[in-house]
Amino acid sequence: MPEPLKNRFTFELGTPEGTLRANLAIPAEPMRLADLSRLVMPLDDQIVALGVKKHLPTLGAISCKKGCDSCCYQLVPVSPPEAFMIHDLVSAMPETRQEEVLTRVVDAEAALESFGLDEASFSGMANDDELRKLLIAWHHQGVACPFLERGTCTAYTSRPSGCREYLVTSPAENCTKLGEAVIRRMPLSIRMSLALSRVAARLLGGEPTIFPLTLAIGWAEAHEEEGQRRFDGFMLVNMLLEELSGGKPADKPS
Repeated sequence: MPEPLKNRFTFELGTPEGTLRANLAIPAEPMRLADLSRLVMPLDDQIVALGVKKHLPTLGAISCKKGCDSCCYQLVPVSPPEAFMIHDLVSAMPETRQEEVLTRVVDAEAALESFGLDEASFSGMANDDELRKLLIAWHHQGVACPFLERGTCTAYTSRPSGCREYLVTSPAENCTKLGEAVIRRMPLSIRMSLALSRVAARLLGGEPTIFPLTLAIGWAEAHEEEGQRRFDGFMLVNMLLEELSGGKPADKPS
């Protein structure tokens, strides 16, 4: 069976960390928002690498390493396109594996509910200080990400942008003491989840929304119809680049 036709789109993205020169292989056929999210996760890795390169001389080396899983007990923010992507990931799993993950999702959702937190309350945080207090309090609950198994992320290659962008230069052990020890995050000016959320709002209507990864499966199932809508791939990527840079739309490749 022949490979689906794709257009190679080369572009430059200006950021405070520097100019990123990259390219994306955009499918010729219409794309869902989940497809857009999956397509641009490697781009997010490149944006993160650009930031690391800039800040490394002043902030030092990244201390995150395999086996560090404290961040997997935090509330990871995801956008609607990322929620659809995560739903795709779980739906493609073998039945037994899928049941294991969904059981942990249900348990985590119950913990969130008992904590008094839902999608609306997460999006409605009035300021960064309020959100920080919430994140610290949740971390102390000790509820792991549904994809964490024996200290290892089982969705690593498909993890959302919030996971990719969370890097620290402070001692790794400090992350277990959130709210008590000093934690130095690698500063990044671009948040892919926010840009994806704004793209989704422009296409589907409503306000941009961000919610915890734990709620992603339930959210995607509640918005199944929107998740199956398809759009021109170049239009989706162009909209995302607009949201990332605030610049003018790029020219469509031939």
